[in-house]
Amino acid sequence: MDDGTFGCPFCTGEKKQDYQFEDLLHHATGIGASNSRKVFHNTRHRAFGRFLQLDLAPSIVLPSADLEAAVTAAAAAESEPPPEEELFVWPWMAVLVNADSSNEVNSLTDLGDANSLADQLADFHPADTVFLHLEDDKGGRSSSTTVIVKFQQSWDGFKNAIDFESHFKSNRRGWREWIELQGDVSSTLYGWIARSDDYNEDSYIGRYLRKHGELKTVMQAIKEEIKEIFNLVSNLTNETVVKHQHLHDLAVRYEKTFLVFLQLMYGKVKPHQAYNDVTTAAVPSAPRSSPPLSSPTAAASTSTTYSEPPPEDGEELFVSPWMAVLVNANPSDADGDTNSLADQLADFHPADTIFLHLEDEKGGRSTSTTVIVKFQHSWGGFENAMCFEKHFKASRHGRKEWIELQGDVSSTLHGWIAHSDDYNEDSGIGWYLRKHSELKTIKQVSEEENKEKGKLVSDLSYQINVKNQQLHDWEVRNNKINLIIHQLMYEKDKLHRAYNDEMGNLQRTARDTTRKIFEENEKLKAELELTRKEVESQSKKLEAQNEDRRKKLDDEKQKVEVAAMLQKETEEEVLRLIEKQKKEKEAALARVLQLEKEIDHKQQLELEIENLQWNLKMEQKLEREREELESLNNTLIKKERESNDELQAARKELLTGLEDLLTGHTLIGIKRMGELDVKAFQNVARKKFKSEEADIKAAELCSSWQEEMKNPSWHPFKIVVTNGKEEEFLVEDDPKLKKLWIEYGDDVCNAVKTALQELNEYCPTGKYVVPELWNFKVGRKATMKEIVRCIMKHWKSSMRTR
Repeated sequence: MDDGTFGCPFCTGEKKQDYQFEDLLHHATGIGASNSRKVFHNTRHRAFGRFLQLDLAPSIVLPSADLEAAVTAAAAAESEPPPEEELFVWPWMAVLVNADSSNEVNSLTDLGDANSLADQLADFHPADTVFLHLEDDKGGRSSSTTVIVKFQQSWDGFKNAIDFESHFKSNRRGWREWIELQGDVSSTLYGWIARSDDYNEDSYIGRYLRKHGELKTVMQAIKEEIKEIFNLVSNLTNETVVKHQHLHDLAVRYEKTFLVFLQLMYGKVKPHQAYNDVTTAAVPSAPRSSPPLSSPTAAASTSTTYSEPPPEDGEELFVSPWMAVLVNANPSDADGDTNSLADQLADFHPADTIFLHLEDEKGGRSTSTTVIVKFQHSWGGFENAMCFEKHFKASRHGRKEWIELQGDVSSTLHGWIAHSDDYNEDSGIGWYLRKHSELKTIKQVSEEENKEKGKLVSDLSYQINVKNQQLHDWEVRNNKINLIIHQLMYEKDKLHRAYNDEMGNLQRTARDTTRKIFEENEKLKAELELTRKEVESQSKKLEAQNEDRRKKLDDEKQKVEVAAMLQKETEEEVLRLIEKQKKEKEAALARVLQLEKEIDHKQQLELEIENLQWNLKMEQKLEREREELESLNNTLIKKERESNDELQAARKELLTGLEDLLTGHTLIGIKRMGELDVKAFQNVARKKFKSEEADIKAAELCSSWQEEMKNPSWHPFKIVVTNGKEEEFLVEDDPKLKKLWIEYGDDVCNAVKTALQELNEYCPTGKYVVPELWNFKVGRKATMKEIVRCIMKHWKSSMRTR
């Protein structure tokens, strides 16, 4: 903001929007370490906190205590190690089974059907799809197809692949469900991201993945991307160095050219002065024959010089690029004879010669030719042109002599540098000069050259700035990618542990519930068996009663038979009654059996109803207990975290408040963990150096080793697995420690080892000194009880003193 404050980009709805930098850092690290916020809130704020520490903290001055507290909080929030990495197929691919083969076309973008596979996968932004056809039982192409879905080879592509797998997992159509339904091919789509199991599978899928991909962990992919970014940064750095060197060379060339220009303008060989000297000096008469052309140096030496420069009001106009006129040249020189004109002009280094053939009075080609001599478009070329003109002026074969001899054409060469008179002349020479050049003063040429060089320097400076900005952008992007990857790995580990804990709790609950149900079933079986025995006993009693009744009927029958002998007339009636009674007895028996069956069926239904009611009550009871346990667990976790935060805050306040109270004479004091013991270095220095140099050498040696321990590339620790747990141990035969022991002995070496172990324990990431309340008597971290006891003891002693 304009007033020097900052705002949180993820808390736009909050009332407080203006923070100081240290307050904003505390805000980001606090929410990132909080467990009451949602996961994406924690992740965003942790990433924002790391960005503030890595990118903005170097450019903003923070109080040392606040910065140290913020860095400590951020390191504590990220102290847990990441889980073991899974192996994914790289480039990112996913497997989609039971796809309709009618969706296959040459490319993914050609799928025009509204319900096509491309429309279904559009939300996941696939880069390509490859259809793998399996053969059916008859040897033909199967109607269902396995599809390899390829994603972009970037972190956005990995996120899309994870979203693809999560979508199918949420619908219970992932890899696990596909394995359970192995062989049951239907039209339902199943999808998952390709891992090591698919890669090593002996099938069409495995062969395709092994041919077009490889197994990598996420960290390996991250390292490769970091390596590519590092190579790109290195290339950009080298290119920037080359551009800087090229710019430096251009600057050197510009300075040299400018110095030459100054010499030409104001020095002894200034073109204006040399030209005016030649034109005004009295040159002794010489023969009309043209002497052999001499070198530019010799010609320059024949001219007289003046100490004062001419005024600049009447600067001469020259033809640019630099050209000279040479008349009366032999036309055969254009054919390149051995004694050609090129050999005579070699000392003046012409860039090119143009022969202008003039017609004579009869309309034929003239025996003499006018030559346009071109020089390089530079100050060296201008100097050669001036030497060319000086040579002819010195021998009285310049432009002035040529004008005096107008019409007298002979074999004598005349030459001069092209000026405005030649440029404006109505002849073949003027026409050629106007077509191929323009008139400029020396000042105009110098200004144009300075303008071009300034433009070139500006363009190169702009390119260097652009490359530097690109390099900075790549570095920022690399830091952000590392931060995001670290946060993603931490969140993945956290979710993985939470998932394992929840699954363990659910499995334990399921086992307890199953055991209780089994015990209840056994109890119900025992009750059912007891009921069955009671029914059998009651049935036997009824049979005994029926037997007694049968015996009574037999007795009555005998009595009836005896009476029948006496009363024959009633025999038929008695027999009818007996028959009727028999039928009633059979009906009664049948009714008894029917009632027994109905009783059994009714009892069975009642048992089932009671069993279901009991199961329902148990499920309701378990649900209530589970909700109560979850509520209790959340409450305990919250209280435990609040207690831990209060404890850490109390220790920090104690460190601040007791810094003056706790001295070296108290039992409890403040120890700087990871700081070297200077006494060991002083003892060794007193033995090796003079007394006046010992303390200085000891301080230098201690300071150098304190900085060496902060070097992240030196980590003399090894990981040893003990009882299934990984522990770090100091490497005793480390080359640096071994060399230190040889040079300075056991005391110094042990002091460095102790400081290394303390740094690895209290600050493994930053490797800076951390203050801690320490029990010097026992040699360990002081507890809150010991600290309070020490404070009370000190308070009582101070009260007695008063």
